[in-house]
Amino acid sequence: MSESESAAPPAIVRDPERLVALASYGILDTSAEEGFDDIVTVACEICQAPVALVSFVAADRQWFKARVGFEGCQTPLEQSVCAHALLEPEILVVPDLTKDRRTRGNTLVTHDPFVRFYAGVVLRTPEGQPLGTLCVLDVAPRPNGLTAGQRGALLALGRQVMAMLALRRVLAKSGDELAEQAQILLRRAEAAAKAQERELRLRLAIDATQIGIFDYDLVAGRLDWDARTRELFGVPPDAPVTYEASFLNRLHPDDRVAADRAVRASLDASGSGIFEQEYRTVGPHGDAARWIAARGIATFADGEATRLVGTVRDVTARRSAAAAVSATLDRYRLVGRMTKDVIWDWDLATGAVLWNDALTVAYGYLLEEVDPAPQWWVDRIHPDDRARTFEDIRTVIEGPGHEWQHEYRFRRADGLYADVLDRGSVIRDEKGRPLRMIGAMLDNTERKAEEERQRLLNLELSHRMKNLLAMVQALAAQTLRSAGGLEEAREKLFSRLVALSKAHDILLAGSANAAQLSSIVARAVELIADRPDRVSTDGPDLEVGSRAALPLMLMMHELGANAAKYGALSNASGRVAVSWRVTGERGAETVRLTWSESGGPAVVAPTRQGFGSKLLERGLARQLGATTRLTFPADGATCEIVAPLDRLAASD
Repeated sequence: MSESESAAPPAIVRDPERLVALASYGILDTSAEEGFDDIVTVACEICQAPVALVSFVAADRQWFKARVGFEGCQTPLEQSVCAHALLEPEILVVPDLTKDRRTRGNTLVTHDPFVRFYAGVVLRTPEGQPLGTLCVLDVAPRPNGLTAGQRGALLALGRQVMAMLALRRVLAKSGDELAEQAQILLRRAEAAAKAQERELRLRLAIDATQIGIFDYDLVAGRLDWDARTRELFGVPPDAPVTYEASFLNRLHPDDRVAADRAVRASLDASGSGIFEQEYRTVGPHGDAARWIAARGIATFADGEATRLVGTVRDVTARRSAAAAVSATLDRYRLVGRMTKDVIWDWDLATGAVLWNDALTVAYGYLLEEVDPAPQWWVDRIHPDDRARTFEDIRTVIEGPGHEWQHEYRFRRADGLYADVLDRGSVIRDEKGRPLRMIGAMLDNTERKAEEERQRLLNLELSHRMKNLLAMVQALAAQTLRSAGGLEEAREKLFSRLVALSKAHDILLAGSANAAQLSSIVARAVELIADRPDRVSTDGPDLEVGSRAALPLMLMMHELGANAAKYGALSNASGRVAVSWRVTGERGAETVRLTWSESGGPAVVAPTRQGFGSKLLERGLARQLGATTRLTFPADGATCEIVAPLDRLAASD
């Protein structure tokens, strides 16, 4: 092989058993997940490398579940260093890729990004099949490879990746092989316990090889144990047996009081006369040795207990099996609580549907009150979605397919409907007949609501932009028509656009749909008046809608600009008073706004109508249904606007 050639991928890459193992995890081509992304980030930090990947080697490519510092999500096998790592027991470290015969011809080494160092931990299944690697890469060679600490940390992170893969597979299957095994063990344990109990009741104190016999003579004060009972309690064949030393003192401290209380209760003539208890014996070092189930019957004479005869048997295996089942079920419940999805298991043979605790948490239904029949689920689908949803899932079950997914509305316990995304997988026998279906139902309500909010915001933004552009276009056209020259047009247009901007600032400072009239007046005149005390305002709190705010702001700006140029604000002593009042009956109120100037130069009525006058008389009339009256007495110009209150408060 020449130096320009890359070594062919090893044969293990296309090993059928390895590929089946990889497919069983269902990881290829899945979306990014935060947990895997965190691992490659930590790997980069620990190993001080610019690139880290979680890489899975398929039959025709290597694909990256998580990556930092590498652009593509997959590469051809010819570029895969991870493929060679599959042959390693734990980790492959290549200090300089240009000097290794397997990688020196790799195009990732000989061309951009010119990778020089590689270290990859093999991701191996519990059965020993290598799936890929958690690897770090560097563009500089590392003659010393990884430090001991970096190596240990990278191995630990690799184990974490496999743990996440295992958990992911459990969640994806929703039905969980672990839960099925637990149910099988539980049924077996219960069946074995019942069978054993029936047998013991029939052969009580007969089968000496399995059952020990005790005889407590209360009159003589003597306790007799057979060989099996002595064996269970660890008492030598010839040693004396007493209630305190041989029985109570050889019980586990946590069980001693309860066992003694049960014995004394059976000897009470007013009770049932039956002694039945399970307890632990202790070994020579005080550790728990085995679980014992004891059962006895007391006899009485003249109201006093005279004898207690019974049996003991070793139930350690049953207790261990029950503990294992309980631990398995606890792990299953823990896995179920790690997801917000409602997990369901539909036995297609019996028709029974089992739900996990998330049904209560997410939708308010108590599991003990849920009917296991599938009709319970169907009845809670929104009537408009019911037929389509049920037909869709029935088609998958009766057809050859395995996967089902559907969005519909599901009724909560409070009667409200939630948008859900429901997914399920059909499990079939070797002949393709459906046996059960396991799935997970995800509440999509928040996502749907957010999509609707975004849609409405986009519509609102579009509407606002169109209105704003129309107003800017009108301002520009009117200003250019009425201006005496380009410089005058520029100055007027700029000031009017500033006023328009201020109006939007006021709206944004409020509810974006309304603003206070006093704020509009104050913001308009502050652009023009040299001192705020030269303009006085008087009027009640009055909210102006977005439709009226912009033209009112422009109107106040035009009045202020005229006052600053020709009127009361053009000298040092003039004043402007702005007042407004609401009059009329409820439902038909009107707003009367008055602008009054005083103390300025003598007023001369204009000879022509400018843009400001047109805005006042035509724009407000058209947009607000207002009437406007401008007068020019010698002591100061006045403007009076009368508009319906409902038009003034209206928003777009």
